[in-house]
Amino acid sequence: MDTTCKVVSNLNLSRNIYVAGKGNFYILPNVTVNCSVLPGCEIGINVTGNFTLGENAQILVGSFELEAMHAVFANGSLVNTTALGGDPPEQTS
Repeated sequence: MDTTCKVVSNLNLSRNIYVAGKGNFYILPNVTVNCSVLPGCEIGINVTGNFTLGENAQILVGSFELEAMHAVFANGSLVNTTALGGDPPEQTS
């Protein structure tokens, strides 16, 4: 990707994705990117430009990794990850 990519409607993923390039990546307001159906699902974004998670937009995923020149998380936006979740070690409460 060497341009601006905009996610304009809800996106349900069934596998890991990796987005890379010299452009920008925007998830527009009120859009949900959901990859929670697949346990441990991963989303990686590596862009040289800007990343924006719009107002009230959501990313629901096992693991999320972001590298961008600038990142904006607008009011009401949410990144919900579960990759570090799991059972506690033995002999802990």
